[in-house]
Parts: sequence; C-alpha cells; structure tokens
Amino acid sequence: MDYQVVYTPLAEQDLVEILAYGIERWGEQRTEAMYMQITGQLEDLYFFPYRSHEKGSLGTRELLVGNNLYRAILTIDETIKKVFILRILHTSQDKQF
Repeated sequence: MDYQVVYTPLAEQDLVEILAYGIERWGEQRTEAMYMQITGQLEDLYFFPYRSHEKGSLGTRELLVGNNLYRAILTIDETIKKVFILRILHTSQDKQF
C-alpha cells in the first residue's frame, strides 16, 4: 500500500535554507538539480518507507539524500499510512532525534 509523505513546517524551512545556500554557492541550475534529487529520493518513501534506517531514541528514522550530503529525519505512522518528514539536515549537523 502507498503511503502519504508529509513535510513538517521545519522540514519545509530546511528545504528553503538548502535552496538559498545552494543558489548562493553553486547557482540556480546546480541547486535545482540537487533539490530535485532530494525531493525525488523522498518521494520514493511513498512506496518504500522502510528503506530508511531506525536511528533515534524516539522511534525516528533516517534516510541519506542528495548524494549523502543531507539526512532526512522521519517517522512513519502505520495506522494512517503516512511518512512525516521532520527535518532535512546537512550531515555535518549533529542533532539527535
């Protein structure tokens, strides 16, 4: 069964910050490609939510995206078939969930 993928406001803000940083550093074309890669990999969670790895003490999961530059922190609610993208962080950011 397919799952719905839902971005939290924090995850949406993370994407905006990734875009702003990328445009400043690499330009629009390369940043758009990175954005498409990240969101495309997250869209795969519609069909394969458990390709992510259990990571956090609160039952969160982690998926490396964007050529392994970023990690998506997520949780899966089986009862309503939803994957919640909580954050999208650069791998250098050491925040635990």
